[in-house]
Amino acid sequence: MLLRTTLFSFIFLWTSVLIGQSVFFNEIDYLSNNNCVEIATAPDQDLTDWFVTTYDDNGIAQDTVSLTGAIPSSVTATGYNIIEVDIVFLQPNTGGLILVNDNDIIVQFISYNTALMAVDGPGAGLTAENIGALTVPGSSLQLQGTGTSYVDFEWQTLDQGTCGLANPGQEFVSVANPLPLDLIYFRAMYLKNQHCIHLEWATSSEDKHDHFVLEKSSDEVLFEDLISIYNDEIQTGEQTVYNHADHSVLLPQNYYRLRQIDLDGHITFSDIISVEIPILESNRPIVYPNPINDHFKIISGNNREAMRLRLFDRQGQLIREKTLEHNINPIIIDLSDLPSGIYHLQLRQGVQNYYYPIIKQ
Repeated sequence: MLLRTTLFSFIFLWTSVLIGQSVFFNEIDYLSNNNCVEIATAPDQDLTDWFVTTYDDNGIAQDTVSLTGAIPSSVTATGYNIIEVDIVFLQPNTGGLILVNDNDIIVQFISYNTALMAVDGPGAGLTAENIGALTVPGSSLQLQGTGTSYVDFEWQTLDQGTCGLANPGQEFVSVANPLPLDLIYFRAMYLKNQHCIHLEWATSSEDKHDHFVLEKSSDEVLFEDLISIYNDEIQTGEQTVYNHADHSVLLPQNYYRLRQIDLDGHITFSDIISVEIPILESNRPIVYPNPINDHFKIISGNNREAMRLRLFDRQGQLIREKTLEHNINPIIIDLSDLPSGIYHLQLRQGVQNYYYPIIKQ
């Protein structure tokens, strides 16, 4: 039973990393006659090729609604768009919603009134964030708080739905963009031989500028200060060029932004840039495809130790175990003799464990 808990915790962590930033579900009303799903977006966000898929409480995908051409129902004073999405809840008391962007990346996966793991559809194998339950028709689940992104707010039940309008008790603060000084460029590059990320940016017109804080994130949501940099860098004509080498490389993605502080204390932010570390730089094995029909493949990472494979069914029972040599790429694992369903794969190299949900169709 402890193993099952660890596996499901990993899946939830994987899902949580994908949640948020500046496009997110903002209000859900699934009990009223006029069902409602509301999405909030940052100013000038393009939702072309984004879509929402509903799930029933068994994790089966139901309806998909395209967000291409979505028109805001209202706009907040700070420019955030409030969009009401025309969704019919086929199973209104329990279920889930998933938000997918134009790169087919899952931005958010939530469930209401139930714990939910998706069996098929865009969220196959992922566990939803259970945001709560409604008890009275006419009330709705709404985000409350102050901020600019999903993680700044909390779900609350309000007595009256306000779909299409900003939620009472919710304040969207201004998105600081662009920087008041002239940011000529801001770029980053992974240097394999030095195993570091080289960051460089150039500015002009720094009369009111005091200093930069370079911020870093692993998920594009939560940023931490990396280093403060004052205007004592390289002067190139009218440009000021700044450099920093980040040796704390994260796998697989590294996100950066600049926080610029004026002499009067005013703060603004740059756009976010990202650096992806090549997959072979990671020790983590790659498992694909998923979902599968009869087999899946494993590509080992940089770790040269042999892998120990263990496969568990949904009840946590061990059904397969074998040792895999690291020098075979890809390794093919045949599951044609197993029935359709959700399985949990554990790969162990040395003291490191890696977990993957496997969906067999």
